[in-house]
Amino acid sequence: MEKKLIECFYCGKVLEDEELECPYTDDNDDIMCNDCYFDTYQDICSLCNESYYKPTKPEETYFIIAKEVSNAVASIDMIPGLYQCTDWPYFRAAIGFGFEELFPNAVRLLRKFDINKTLREMARVNRYDFDSFEADEVCPQCASKYLGKYQYVRYIDDFTRIHANINNRIIIK
Repeated sequence: MEKKLIECFYCGKVLEDEELECPYTDDNDDIMCNDCYFDTYQDICSLCNESYYKPTKPEETYFIIAKEVSNAVASIDMIPGLYQCTDWPYFRAAIGFGFEELFPNAVRLLRKFDINKTLREMARVNRYDFDSFEADEVCPQCASKYLGKYQYVRYIDDFTRIHANINNRIIIK
């Protein structure tokens, strides 16, 4: 008996055996390969590098602007910090890095802070390399973390078992 080949509705790629066990479908029940599903429904957070579902409403969209680029991110000077969208579209043409022009009436500042100073201090406390941040969208968990609503637990070392979340919350505040 010959095996029936099932193709992705979007890209035409033949689905592999693992994808066929529980295939992804879109809103119209069209079968999607893993790559097309990810491209359509998920994104990668610029801070934590974890995948998250793309926002379906403007108020689910968060982004951070660093102090170093706050006057170069948009046509208006922006206060460095965490922002939430209030309306779509909230920017015009993302070219190069970040946002070329933000619509000031479509975003609101949730918290003023210097992300690179915070990341530098967290890297020092948790003993990892520091990567600077400019401006980009972030996942809801990272937004909650920088608003102080998310418990971030990471042990500094196995002997003392000191919670890094205590240190990080002090740094963030």
